[in-house]
Amino acid sequence: GTSGGAAESLEACLRAFTTEEQLLSEERCWCSSCAALQDASKQMSIERLPNVLCLQLKRFRQESRGKQTSKMDSFVQFPLASLNMYRYTSAFLTARDGKGRKTPTPPPPACGGGGGGGG
Repeated sequence: GTSGGAAESLEACLRAFTTEEQLLSEERCWCSSCAALQDASKQMSIERLPNVLCLQLKRFRQESRGKQTSKMDSFVQFPLASLNMYRYTSAFLTARDGKGRKTPTPPPPACGGGGGGGG
């Protein structure tokens, strides 16, 4: 939340961090196979959990699809015990989504990339 709203949980912040985002419009990726911009997606995750975890939370939120930012001044509740960080790891997200290792989405077959053969 922003602007004096109710406290958010650390878990909610971590869920937002690991939510898959669609890259559309000006955020699209360049496809060298078809020489055009393509819609894509990205998802952040934690590859390997450290022995000691240090977190730095952003104080500003970038509005979706815009250049405007807003200051976040709500408190974040940190659990003192039983924080399950596994739910935010690459291994968990890959198993949950039933996908292999996250890699850039190949271009659609109409682009001439991603099919069998060369490339």
